[in-house]
Amino acid sequence: MYPLIYGGDARILEEVLEGTHPGLSSLKCRFCQINSLNPNLVKGKIVLCIGHRGGSEAAWSAFLAGAVGTVIVDGLQLPRDFSRIYPCLHLALVQAMVKELPTTSAQQGTGDNRIAEYNIESGTSMACPHATGAAAYIKSFHPTWSPAAIKSALMTTATPMSARRIRKPNLHMVQAISILVQNLRLVTGDHSVCSKAMNGTVWDLNYPSFALSIPYKESIARTFKRSVTNVGLPVSTYKATVIGAPKGLKINVKPNILSFTSIGQKLSFVLKVEGRIVKDMVSASLVWDDGLYK
Repeated sequence: MYPLIYGGDARILEEVLEGTHPGLSSLKCRFCQINSLNPNLVKGKIVLCIGHRGGSEAAWSAFLAGAVGTVIVDGLQLPRDFSRIYPCLHLALVQAMVKELPTTSAQQGTGDNRIAEYNIESGTSMACPHATGAAAYIKSFHPTWSPAAIKSALMTTATPMSARRIRKPNLHMVQAISILVQNLRLVTGDHSVCSKAMNGTVWDLNYPSFALSIPYKESIARTFKRSVTNVGLPVSTYKATVIGAPKGLKINVKPNILSFTSIGQKLSFVLKVEGRIVKDMVSASLVWDDGLYK
């Protein structure tokens, strides 16, 4: 059994902080930031850290100070990805596994000479190359598809995720509308410009998903217009099915059957949502199925 100590109670004396780390508040010790913990107080103990910053930084900071383990906590009623006992070369409960060079330490920190064949990391940075690989895989089969078509294929064939199961707010929607024109051209391959605003609404954007934000318990009646392109069999008929419609909402699709006669043919449909949302967040799925493709 190892004793437990709260990071906020293991701070370095103020006079030491002022002399070697100007501006470092003792309050930051509870976050277990680098050089904020007193080695004399944490050595041989498990340090309890607040998950304000990345869990990896807190764990590494505690390790450098002589701790035998860390426990990262936050406001969520779930364990943190980075809670662990030392020595440990692998992190648990993560989303992606990344192959590291054999000369790379698990923590990539000064003084850490431990080497493992694999180092497991998590987060947006780790998910990006995996999504990129999936996109490249689709592109290899469909070299003429546009970036939007590839994105649509990924979104409409992925396993649906409940909005309530997203543990961390890493989906920064604002970033999607702040992209620079120069960056956009790298994707589109043309010299398009956004010189003026276009009349329209967000929900009329021809996007694979549907999203709407409204006041709590307010009645809604919203119509979404979408166009789809046939990439399956030349002659095919797709039927629409709404799965998991929330209580209090009526979701209709017109037409609910789309019949294609050629590859590349475009057809349109309208999805209408009516009713009252009685929860802070609800979701459902629209599936088009021809018996072979969905």
